[in-house]
Amino acid sequence: MGSIFAQRIAYFDSIDTYIAQFDHHLYSFVLDTTNRLGETKFLTNYSLVFGNEGAGLPEDYKKRGTAVRIEQTGQIDSLNLAISVSLALYKAFITNKT
Repeated sequence: MGSIFAQRIAYFDSIDTYIAQFDHHLYSFVLDTTNRLGETKFLTNYSLVFGNEGAGLPEDYKKRGTAVRIEQTGQIDSLNLAISVSLALYKAFITNKT
């Protein structure tokens, strides 16, 4: 519960403002790309970008960095944001440990 106090949090008015401040490779999570999370190799100094659960990210985010999708069966309608973020963070973490 108290880990929130150990996090550095900042708000940015736009993704362009964020990009101007941080030179990180962006991984934008979208549904319509062939780049699967399980096959993605995360570069160091990266940022994971997610949209909301209803609409997702705007189309232009696929052109920023690497578009990634979380593979799932046709029996699953969708993953909620917290689950999607946890899967992506775990994959990025194990990629950089090996």
